[in-house]
Order: sequence, then structure tokens, then C-alpha cells
Amino acid sequence: MSRRSDSRPGIPAWQKNLTLVFCVGIAVILGIDFFARDRTPGAAKNAKASPSLLEKAAKGISEFAAPKTKTPSKEERIRLATDRVLTNFGIRVEWIKYQGHDRNVRVPKEIHPLVIYQVLSNQVRQLGGKVESGIEDLRTGETTLLYSFAGKTLGKIRLIPDATLTRHAGKIAIIIDDFGYAVGDVVNELLRLETPITYSIIPGVKFSKEIAARLHKAGKPIMIHMPMQALEKAVENDSYTLMLDMKPEEIRARVRKAIAAVPHAAGMNNHMGSAATVNDSLLTPVFDELQKANLFFIDSKTNSQTRAFKLATKMGLPAESNDIFLDNEEGWERVQQKMWQVADLAAAEGAAIAIGHPHPSTLRALKEIGPQLVQRGFAFVPVAEFIRPAKPEEKILAQRK
Repeated sequence: MSRRSDSRPGIPAWQKNLTLVFCVGIAVILGIDFFARDRTPGAAKNAKASPSLLEKAAKGISEFAAPKTKTPSKEERIRLATDRVLTNFGIRVEWIKYQGHDRNVRVPKEIHPLVIYQVLSNQVRQLGGKVESGIEDLRTGETTLLYSFAGKTLGKIRLIPDATLTRHAGKIAIIIDDFGYAVGDVVNELLRLETPITYSIIPGVKFSKEIAARLHKAGKPIMIHMPMQALEKAVENDSYTLMLDMKPEEIRARVRKAIAAVPHAAGMNNHMGSAATVNDSLLTPVFDELQKANLFFIDSKTNSQTRAFKLATKMGLPAESNDIFLDNEEGWERVQQKMWQVADLAAAEGAAIAIGHPHPSTLRALKEIGPQLVQRGFAFVPVAEFIRPAKPEEKILAQRK
């Protein structure tokens, strides 16, 4: 690719420019092969009435243009792949002006056109095409790519920086529960994960304190995953679990004990608890102790009738609630669908909270789909970022709108 500051030929300045090197590095790290899939978050609430782009992707449909034949030609496949790249960068259809097979693409201010250029050129080459020329205009920041297949020019893509544009993505908070039972490959990889997530640790089990210490040393956010009575499934029978037949004094003592057992925790969410979270008598002393310890509460929503979030806010406790479980079904196909549903919700509402567990498919989704969502403008944040001081009867997650 060449770069120019005027129309005269000269020595390509880009070879000496570290910007391109930096952009190439970003593209490689983010995994260029991810862009072969056509998935863009939409409005999750309308998923039944209007298929999400994940569903469209399964049918081979591009966001911008569908192939005219059931089996697209290689030329069409290359054009569709370039469309998918634009989709995956959060480029909206209305930002693109078509002139035959040429496209003028307005690019939001937070994306350097060179980053998109690098991914586009790799996609063209991977599908057997050829990048005939690439030019960056140093005066305007515009980058132009001319590509072909088998000697036939397929089109030109002109990437035009536009400071007035902003991608509307959203913030995503992922909580991974059930840490403390074991330390294995999946747990260790999750502890090292670069994507910001929040780690919720079961108090009093074999590896709880070890994992809490490792996470604190690494500066990663910790929560207490508090065992509570369920409607059907058995929960741990230990000195931490909260049961409906306990007196308030016993509940308070167990909450204090759990806080001491998971050092550096900033908040708590319920482990199981489908029976406990509909019982105000049990929840009230829990929330009182959390207030005293300056912790927040996340309602895992293991029961659709839960009263936990409503009661917490009524008591003035900083709180929020889960939106989606990532891995109630552990298969890869289901987990990746759930990840895209989280993105759908974050795009529609501005923010979303999801809960997962230390499963291989969940780890894979965070490692593979997480970077794609970051590329599209989503931000992964600790769940504590969604918490602010509570006011009675007021929704905590102000960022949702």
C-alpha cells in the first residue's frame, strides 16, 4: 500500500510510519479470520419479530447485500466478504455510498481507516483476490483500496474519516461464577484473560482464598458468590449457605463470615437461591450486612419472580440484576448465540450484564467473540462500573438509556 501527501509520485512514506505497524498489530491480535462471519448485534427485544443478524448469518446473508444466486460466484463471495468486514467494524449501511461496485465509506472517528484497510486486504487475499493498489492520503486521512479477481477489477473502497460519526454499541459486564471449587486449565485461562470480567467466588471451598489472592494481585474485580436455598436443586450444606428457616442473627453471621472468607470482594451475587431471592425475611438481613460492609449486590435472577433487586434498591443498597445466562446449555453453538444476544441487548439498551461459569465453551466465547465485539465498538467493563449509590425505587443502571 502506498501513501501520498499530494498527487505526485514519490517514495512511499508509509514504510517509515509506525502507525501502520501499530494498526497491523491490532488487526492480527483481533483475529482476522473472525471477520468471515456475518454477525452484527441488533435490538434484542425485537429478535422474534425481526431476525437478528446472527440468524441471517446462518443463512449466508450479508447485512449490505444478499447474493443473487444460491451459490455465489467467487467474485460475489469476495464482495460479500468486504461487506462483512465493514459490518464487523460497526459501519452502518447509511454511512456507505454505492457507485456501481465502488463504495465510499464514512468511518467513525474512533477507528483509523488503516485498521479497516488491513483487514479488508487480508480478506480479499484469503479468498483468492488481489489488492491492486492501496493509497492513503496524508492530507485527508482517506484510504483507498482497489481489488480484483483473476485479472478483473471488482471494485474500489474509499475509507473516509468522519469526526461526526460515532458507533452506537454499548457496555457489557460479564460475571463468571463458581470460582473456588477447582483450579485447572479453564480456570487458569480465565484468571489470565485480558477481557475485563468480574470473578465471583464461592466462600469457604477449597481454592477460594487462593483464587481471591491471585485475582487481587492481578488487580481484577472480585465478588462473593453466596450460596442460597433453591426451590428444587440441593445447595451446599455448609456454614455459609443461607436457608429460609434460619434466624436473622444466623443469616447475618454467615454473611459476615463470607465477606471475611473472600478478601477484597466489592460485591455479592446469589449462588442458586431461587427460593431465597423471593423471601424478604431472608434477604433483609443480607442486604443490611452488605450495606455495613459497603458492598453491592447483583441479583443473579435464578427465579423470574425474584424480589432481590427491588428490595435492595428499596433499602438503599447499590444493586443491579443479571440479564442473560451465557451457559445454562454448555454447547458451543448455544453459548456463542448467547454472547451475541448479550451484544444485541447492549446495543439496544446501552449496557448488559451476563453471567457464565468456568466452562470450556464459555472461555472460548470470551476469547473468540469478545475481540469481535470490541472491534465493533463494545466495551467490556467490570460490573461495578454499572453501580452507583442507590435511591429508593430508582433503577441503578443509568447507562442503559
